[in-house]
Amino acid sequence: MAEIIDPLGNERSIGGLALGVVAQARQKMEARQAFIFRVANYWFEYEPETGLVRWKRKPSGIVRVGQIAGRKSKNGKNTYIRIKVEGKDVLAHQIAYVIHTGTLPNGPIDHENGDGTDNRFVNIRVTSFEGNAKNKRLDQRNASGVMGVSFLPRIGKWRARIGSKKKLHHIGNFDTREQAIAARLAAERDHGFHSGHGRKK
Repeated sequence: MAEIIDPLGNERSIGGLALGVVAQARQKMEARQAFIFRVANYWFEYEPETGLVRWKRKPSGIVRVGQIAGRKSKNGKNTYIRIKVEGKDVLAHQIAYVIHTGTLPNGPIDHENGDGTDNRFVNIRVTSFEGNAKNKRLDQRNASGVMGVSFLPRIGKWRARIGSKKKLHHIGNFDTREQAIAARLAAERDHGFHSGHGRKK
């Protein structure tokens, strides 16, 4: 049951989620966005053609004005440029987007070519969480060469599956790897996957 606050300050259960917790999470997100917007315009300059973010002001003794900001940082399977400013970490592509557009993104920022360190403006775009998931690189452990296609030794067939709208869909089992790949690629087109999805690193 969810919780709501009555005028006396008491919580009541409605549907399993505390509205006070939701409000707190929203406030934290808004504060984070405001922080990114402020530091982007105050501390940094952005070169949209090269994707580089540079320090506009001197934050400490070891950093020079004009110096490239940030360092490569691993986040799961992806690598991004992370910048430490005012004691907090921000991502360079967030800074880039704010400076270049003057607005905050209303969703995740996706890198068109899958390289999270390539922050040229032509390579970054705002997408949905699902859209971001539809633009992933191929896991190096994948033996078939195509995401969502795997061999089932127990039955001697190739299986094709696809994840979309938070569900895993079974496309089918096929006699050959080529048949399974063709079915998977057709499903990607049907589900609106990015053309670079499943590319090799």
